[in-house]
Amino acid sequence: MPRHKTRTPRLVKAPSGIRGLDEITRGGLPAGRPTLVCGAAGCGKTLLAMEFLVRGALEHGEPGVVVGGHSYGGRVASLAAAEPDAPYAALILFSYPLHPPGAPERTEARIAHWPAIRCPVLLISGGRSDLVS
Repeated sequence: MPRHKTRTPRLVKAPSGIRGLDEITRGGLPAGRPTLVCGAAGCGKTLLAMEFLVRGALEHGEPGVVVGGHSYGGRVASLAAAEPDAPYAALILFSYPLHPPGAPERTEARIAHWPAIRCPVLLISGGRSDLVS
């Protein structure tokens, strides 16, 4: 019986617009599939996500939803959404730190940029969070 070569379908990529990332991923992230980015706190996961969303919106017309994680990731996401012409469709913040633990007097400084955010914002926090009390 003759053997037929089967072609593997080409993986469609979504270019990130981030110089270097598109080269090492051979054209961008897989389109229509989730991509997991792992790393320790402070390694730049949120900055990568923000850059990906901004470039997608500005260079490819794809609006994005910003999701900020606990503490610093949420702050970075909200600060980016407060920038003039931020192209986000929505902002979702998990356990946003309204103030450093034990320093509720610093709340105003943490939310001073909020009036500049033009997209809808959803804050999600547990009832026992020290960061919102």
